[in-house]
Amino acid sequence: MFNTERNDPFAAIETANARGQRNPYLLPGQYHLRIDKCSSFESREGKLFWLVELEVLSSDNSERPAGLKVSWMTNLRKDMGPVNTKRFLAAAMSIDPDSEAANTEINADVARLAVSEEQPLKDLEIFAQCAAVTTRDGGDFLDVKWLPVAPA
Repeated sequence: MFNTERNDPFAAIETANARGQRNPYLLPGQYHLRIDKCSSFESREGKLFWLVELEVLSSDNSERPAGLKVSWMTNLRKDMGPVNTKRFLAAAMSIDPDSEAANTEINADVARLAVSEEQPLKDLEIFAQCAAVTTRDGGDFLDVKWLPVAPA
């Protein structure tokens, strides 16, 4: 009988979560969050995503209570993807996303460092104000306004 994952390729099934590894996404509301991990990945369809895993510290949305792990992602190949990412990075680094400093201090090198093995944003806190928005085409998306916990 196999006892280890090395010997038994099915051993990991015992501890696997049948629901998968995805965290729920943010919903409309106001949040105080702690950053757990930043990453980027390319989907099978060739979409390039920026993904942030966070822990809810407080929320006014009862479906997203304190202690819950959530995710936020944006498509870097769409017009607003790099903008949303820059605004997230600015707020995480205690820079007002609407300031000129956000434009001068947040660049591709900062984004690369954020998703590196060092994970320099891990355990930093950030605020998010999330609102459901209907597009002109009738689609829905979540508009997330990132705010620093302690502006510089």
